[in-house]
Amino acid sequence: MLKGQVKYPELFNKELLSAAFEEGLFINTVARKFGVSYKTIERYASLLGVLPTKLYDPGYSRRGTAQDTGATWISNGYRSVYAPSNPMATKGVVAEHRLVMSEVLGRPLSSEEVVHHINGNPLDNHPENLMLTSKTKNLGYAAKLAWKLYRWALDNPAEAENLVGSFAPSTTKREDSES
Repeated sequence: MLKGQVKYPELFNKELLSAAFEEGLFINTVARKFGVSYKTIERYASLLGVLPTKLYDPGYSRRGTAQDTGATWISNGYRSVYAPSNPMATKGVVAEHRLVMSEVLGRPLSSEEVVHHINGNPLDNHPENLMLTSKTKNLGYAAKLAWKLYRWALDNPAEAENLVGSFAPSTTKREDSES
């Protein structure tokens, strides 16, 4: 394929893509329908000037890291929600803890505002577990937690060694290794 040519000329059709998006299909659903990747559909839609009505269906991760749980999914340790109309949404997705805090406050959060999980569990998004803070203060909370963990490790060396050992890679040699 030469540069500038399209790989799927039958899909490089404005009417075909427009009709698919007018049905209210998501980009990844259209891609599955035609047996191509969502990137191909994104590229062709962009080249043809066709705007999709919906980006990605809930539970779909472009990177394949999301664990589908229905209307929400877990990505990078945080629960995300498909909410394309929300002003805080990035590509139609909002972190659930930010969404909960914005509902509590009755306004969207700015990019400078950080939502801190008081108990340290990023999946516990109950309003009483969330606290609005700044980026600097949130780093301070992380430092305090690290200090408490360090003090605990000093007071409980055997438990700390077991905990650290559970994360360490195996030191056993493979049979097929030469060294």
